[in-house]
Amino acid sequence: MTNDDATLTTPASLTSAKPGLRIKAKILDFLLILMTFTIVIMLTMRFSLPDNAIDIFSRSFMGLLFLYLTLSEGLWGTTIGKKIYKVRVIGPVGEVPGILIAFLRNFVIILFYFLFFWAQKLLTNFLFPGQETKPGPDSFLSLLVPIFLFVLCSYILFSTARQKNGYAGLHDLISDTRVVFKP
Repeated sequence: MTNDDATLTTPASLTSAKPGLRIKAKILDFLLILMTFTIVIMLTMRFSLPDNAIDIFSRSFMGLLFLYLTLSEGLWGTTIGKKIYKVRVIGPVGEVPGILIAFLRNFVIILFYFLFFWAQKLLTNFLFPGQETKPGPDSFLSLLVPIFLFVLCSYILFSTARQKNGYAGLHDLISDTRVVFKP
């Protein structure tokens, strides 16, 4: 197998997973971890939240998500969401990527989303200077800013995805992995 012009060919029996399947699997994994994490937080904090609860929650959630994705993709090549949608992560010759490659792949993803959170804080402070807290839920901009930045971050992460490279995102190209459909 050759890696030519950022095109990684997968074994003939495997087909690159379409972006829609990848998105569905990622959303399912995200929701499963979010529900689990929320239950644990509620039980341990007994509904009493510190002032910086959102920052603690966000960072802890991202850490747990990173650990879940790295271990499950590194050891088995799949997550619960990927398993349900019959997709898996493979290395250059079709094997399970291993912990180090899965770590690199998911580090790139988490790094982009940490940049998203950082940009959200900067943009919110720019749009609402002098305010100690973020604008309330009834503020249109308070809803628009995170949605816009999340979409922008996702777009950048997948800006390299083309049919000829197996819809590989930046994280796939950097880690030399692909996500394939495996019926």
